[in-house]
Amino acid sequence: MSVFAGFKHAPRGLVASFALSLAFSSSAFALDGKAFIDIIQDGMQPYGLTLDHKGLTVTGDDITLKNVRLLQKNEADTPSLPIYLGTVAFSEVKAEADGSFNVAKIAAGADSLAAAADKSEDKADGLSGRIIVQNIEIAQAHISPKGQTYTIAQYLPYKNVTIKNITYQAGDKTTLSLDNITAQYEKKGDNQFENISKIASFTYDPAAWPGQDGQNAKTVMSALGYDKIRGNFSAIALWNPQKGNLDITEYKLVADKAGSLSFSGDLSGVTQQFASAYQKLALQQAENKNPTEQQQQQLSQRALALASQLDFNAFTLTYQDNSLAGRILDYMSESSATARQELVSMMKANILQNTQNFRDTAFADRVAGQINAFLDNPQSFQISARPQKPVSFSAALLAMWLSPEQLIDLLGLNVTANK
Repeated sequence: MSVFAGFKHAPRGLVASFALSLAFSSSAFALDGKAFIDIIQDGMQPYGLTLDHKGLTVTGDDITLKNVRLLQKNEADTPSLPIYLGTVAFSEVKAEADGSFNVAKIAAGADSLAAAADKSEDKADGLSGRIIVQNIEIAQAHISPKGQTYTIAQYLPYKNVTIKNITYQAGDKTTLSLDNITAQYEKKGDNQFENISKIASFTYDPAAWPGQDGQNAKTVMSALGYDKIRGNFSAIALWNPQKGNLDITEYKLVADKAGSLSFSGDLSGVTQQFASAYQKLALQQAENKNPTEQQQQQLSQRALALASQLDFNAFTLTYQDNSLAGRILDYMSESSATARQELVSMMKANILQNTQNFRDTAFADRVAGQINAFLDNPQSFQISARPQKPVSFSAALLAMWLSPEQLIDLLGLNVTANK
């Protein structure tokens, strides 16, 4: 017997009404745009951020905000440094049973330079700087319920983010510009999550800072032979929140015609519980803008207690020179009216004197020799740690407090130049 047999003798109007209710069931549970924005506001509140906008519209499963900017209050509890986003469109917003929301796409900032960066509004707020964002697109974002924070092991915060440009303006001048920013999360096997982030190019102009700071920076930059600093950034990390393993494969900052600084490391103990506790502590510090001495001590003690849960497995810090070291040595030479080779000889003597305090004379001689080699011919300089077994932060801090020489053996420190 058909499961629909019961409708055979039902009044036709009732059947029609039932069919229409199924077809248009989404309209019976219309998306609450205000509730959605309230949840986003709630998530921003601990960071002192406020979402300011000039209009909200809901069309089916889509939400649009007009003339959006993020405001952050400073210690005086007044707005400072607005972040302009322009029109923000949330596409295919789905409310979940637990109060969270899934958003297929968030797009913002397409009109921010033309419309949102209204200088008259800045002046009305007493603001002299602004951050302007162009063309953000976030795919598959997850918004946690009000008053709750979901772990990354439960939900990825987003799949990927692309941003055409972020510009920081101090007064009417651009101090920093970041172009073609990308970030993506991907779930790997064994409950691991990979994050890859890149800034295709950036331009930093310290001379654009207003007042004497900008003038001083312009003088130094000119003496070093730079007008602006240009470069790029990349980072790759693999995290297992259940086992607590964090493998930082690459964290690299490159400055054109200057050099690059890169870091890689392997930590354990970075569980989801640790990450949540650290986030909670950071938010408490941000909320308490004028802590008493006792409160500062309590926060420091809690931070140390958290750090004691982490273990060092390995790390490497590498500087690769591309003329910056030579430019600095030449600048110091000209400023002190001392020949460069004489200046280098004086620096070597100071290094030798400082390393004589090390009890581990072999390590001291090795460090002094590597620094001297770099000063003679700046190419690269690397500090690495390869302990025989994982070393906890608390053990490392204790060794550094009791005897820095113990830390050398404990971490398996090594220094190399021009390799």
